[in-house]
Amino acid sequence: MDFGKENSRRGGHSLDWTLTVFLILLVLFLGLLILIYDHGWDFVFQSGIREGLDALVNR
Repeated sequence: MDFGKENSRRGGHSLDWTLTVFLILLVLFLGLLILIYDHGWDFVFQSGIREGLDALVNR
């Protein structure tokens, strides 16, 4: 009986973990969509990608 309880507890935890990760990704994606909707693609490319490339190059 104890083994069954432990197993179900583990399954519930992993389910919560995937749900949490999914929600975080969903929020990030929605935030990106709102940025694009507000400012347009040019803003996103100019600010985000250029800074990201500069950070990679100047490491």
